[in-house]
Amino acid sequence: KTEAHGTFLSVWRKQPDNTWRVVLDCGVTHAKEQTPSTPLKAVPTAHTGAESMRNWQDPIGSAEARFTAAATANKGAALKAFGASDVRVMARGAPDAVGIEAGQALISAQKLGSVWGHTFAAQSNDGTLGYAWGYIGDAQSPTPTAAYVNIWQRANGKAPWKIVAQSLQVLPVAKGR
Repeated sequence: KTEAHGTFLSVWRKQPDNTWRVVLDCGVTHAKEQTPSTPLKAVPTAHTGAESMRNWQDPIGSAEARFTAAATANKGAALKAFGASDVRVMARGAPDAVGIEAGQALISAQKLGSVWGHTFAAQSNDGTLGYAWGYIGDAQSPTPTAAYVNIWQRANGKAPWKIVAQSLQVLPVAKGR
């Protein structure tokens, strides 16, 4: 009997034909947790009509660009500045870290590299949920050392974006490198 444990993170997106499809799926393996993990909390949104929600400020790509610049300058401080108080950080080999301090400790323990750069970002039509992913590496190497996914949330289109979940994936080192 094989038994494995871990945490997964999936992003679903509604398609034009009203079906839902997975657009991002990642996960990490870790030892079995002794206590059940705390579920993510949904932020209530105040929908005041489709037209007003289409006019949201600060698209997710802008928030992600500010985060990657801050993470390149200081990866621990970036989570403190952009993470929700109950942010969940996932990395292979460790139970999920919940909260800013626990997330900072888990990030610091990873061999990630120092330069963060986002590759893709998208958000919900109402501007309250977004996701982004990218790579982490070193300035002197064209090959990334890790990949990451951020899940962002905010209460309404004018509230600040906060990272509610982050997945870190250290990439395998190619032979001869």
